[in-house]
Amino acid sequence: MDKEFIRFLGKTWTIDILGLFILSNKMTFSMILKEFNGRINHTLLSDRLYTLVAYNILEREEVGYSITEKGIETFAALSQLG
Repeated sequence: MDKEFIRFLGKTWTIDILGLFILSNKMTFSMILKEFNGRINHTLLSDRLYTLVAYNILEREEVGYSITEKGIETFAALSQLG
């Protein structure tokens, strides 16, 4: 993992968003917003999703997003840290 990726994982909401995909493999933008009950704004969520896709943690689908194998492995590694 590179330093930029590690920094990104530490940004607000990144791990929370990733955790949603562990519980539900596929989600749409509006489903994610609903899960956070308005605590995250559209722009920030869009930015986090874009970057998670760029790092191949999530995959953009025709409708929504799904977690990749790399995303599952990343979450598992982070879970080991406590």
